[in-house]
Amino acid sequence: MHAQEAQHGQVDIVGVSCYSSNDLLSWRNEGVVLHGEENNLSHDLHKSNVLERPKVVYNNRTGKYVMWMHIDDANYTKSSISVATSDSPMGPFTYLYSKRPHNYERRDMTIFKAYLIYSSKGNNELHIVQLTDDYLDMTDGMRRILVARYREALALFKFRDIYY
Repeated sequence: MHAQEAQHGQVDIVGVSCYSSNDLLSWRNEGVVLHGEENNLSHDLHKSNVLERPKVVYNNRTGKYVMWMHIDDANYTKSSISVATSDSPMGPFTYLYSKRPHNYERRDMTIFKAYLIYSSKGNNELHIVQLTDDYLDMTDGMRRILVARYREALALFKFRDIYY
């Protein structure tokens, strides 16, 4: 995330930057692919709000890149997810909406294939939900896992047919 430090200790939203690499050692800054909002105070991307943990996934069916991210207000009471789309991983991304999935707070998150995994209940449980076919929303079914086990900065991977 590209950001500027605010006087009150928060980080102003400037936007989400994209970096590319051919070898995972040398990186090139591709610029800001989703810009923050300077003037509209009620917009989720207003510079006074919080944008964290952006993740981009490609949808083979629609040919779109879909960005999911944590959006919050300066006091961390909004605790929502938001979605933006683009025809290119280098943007520009178009901001679509924010919401609280299944009426739960949403904090740290990751995307794995067609699944959104996020922490909730003060990071004391994880929720897993399948995305819709276009990856623009979540399905109704949600599973709670690792209940009463504090988790932050989660990541998911598969090794020998087991998901970790």
